[in-house]
Amino acid sequence: MKISIEKKYPNVIAFLLFENGISLLNFDNLPNEKEFFYSDKEGFFKENLFKKSILCGSQCIIKPNGETVVRNGEYRIDNMAEHLKPKNWAILFPTEE
Repeated sequence: MKISIEKKYPNVIAFLLFENGISLLNFDNLPNEKEFFYSDKEGFFKENLFKKSILCGSQCIIKPNGETVVRNGEYRIDNMAEHLKPKNWAILFPTEE
């Protein structure tokens, strides 16, 4: 089942990262131009964002202003995108008044 977030969040681009050594089959047949598959060959993301070794995977949201949310464990990408709703994001990053 393909889970897409582009209709609900048109300004979001999803990058799917795989650890070095994981084969990416059918790499030439990407689902669409807003989903990108990469191998973290140099370990940059593992060292800087996904520091815990999680068997079920991890996800993160990075906003242009640097605010970052990392979630470890099995979780659907459309559920992760719910954090982008302003009321949900404000819980994680309250604004100073």
